[in-house]
Amino acid sequence: MVRPCAPDEIIVRAIHTEHYDATTGILRPKVFEGRDVSVSRLQILTIEELFPIFTADIDAPPERIIIQVGSITVQELASLANAYKNPETKQSAKLNVIQDPCPVQKEYKQHPTSSFEGVCICPYNSNQEHCPEHSSKANAPCPRNYAHAEIRGDKISKGLANVIVKYLEEDGKNRLYTYPERQESVPMKPSL
Repeated sequence: MVRPCAPDEIIVRAIHTEHYDATTGILRPKVFEGRDVSVSRLQILTIEELFPIFTADIDAPPERIIIQVGSITVQELASLANAYKNPETKQSAKLNVIQDPCPVQKEYKQHPTSSFEGVCICPYNSNQEHCPEHSSKANAPCPRNYAHAEIRGDKISKGLANVIVKYLEEDGKNRLYTYPERQESVPMKPSL
């Protein structure tokens, strides 16, 4: 059953070093481009709880490491999509954010059985084919992302993704959270 997230709910998107242009220090739109974009719900897990999940699932050092998360409410995202008109189609995108009550799905990152430190007790994962309860890839919480959600609806174009990125980067709004221990990995914008 598909359940939408509430309009006032804050969602976050993991941002890694490949999402930045290292020479300009500008966030690339590809962080939001496409369909079924994965996000996480801060109502379920905090940024501090999500960090070990993101690092276990997305980090691929030294080329790609998680350095930040971008935060936006469901309503803000929908408003940006509604206000942006695609130059080719002259249509705005219809987006919604749906809850993922069980992220242990066939597309979810699979861990080899050899990485289990114990028996998986997830009621959704009795055959243990997906992410384990006790993976050696992260300490706590379990690398399963119970806060997972997806941006569904129309495909997010590069133009709309640029609008979302500019909104995240807006000065003084604190929509980007940088992990303190990875501060030095965030590309700096050249001074004018």
